[in-house]
Amino acid sequence: MRRDKDMLLVNGRPIIEHIIDQLKPCFDEILICANRPDKYSFLDARVVVDQRPGLGPLMGIASALKAAHHSKVFITACDIPAIDPCFLGRMLEASCGFDSVVPHKGELAEPLFALYRKSILPIVMQLLERGERRVKSLLQMITVKRLELEGTGWLRNLNTIDDYEAYRREIEGEKRPQARKDGSSRSRPHI
Repeated sequence: MRRDKDMLLVNGRPIIEHIIDQLKPCFDEILICANRPDKYSFLDARVVVDQRPGLGPLMGIASALKAAHHSKVFITACDIPAIDPCFLGRMLEASCGFDSVVPHKGELAEPLFALYRKSILPIVMQLLERGERRVKSLLQMITVKRLELEGTGWLRNLNTIDDYEAYRREIEGEKRPQARKDGSSRSRPHI
């Protein structure tokens, strides 16, 4: 998707606003790691600018860890629009003795919906200094608690415009457009 996912609208509001609304009851500190702080001025959250822009999610994790006031930091990508607060609680409970708690769907890890200890910041910075940008490389160097996502359909990424449109229709209660005989489509009217 070649659009800013965080500003895609659901019920007339940007996805990032929905995410923040879900996080506020769970955390007393919300940070947005971004390279354009003015873009988020309408939100009630502190914007942290990456120390070195253009280095991807690993730099975002480093920025969040450095700026956070707490020893544990929950990281989520802007394309994961639905958050289960009970699952966040499970992540916090599971974090004892681990550098990170990362949800998994089978072998698929969700490192951009994970809990990280601030104490791993030096490791993250070492990786960035070596030119590494993959979060997977970080996970290989720290202790990680896997938390299975069995039967949880709420955690999904909006990686494509089709993913976004399906999510938006689901949340806004729209029906999928039906194909017409001539190959075009039109939305069914709500009754």
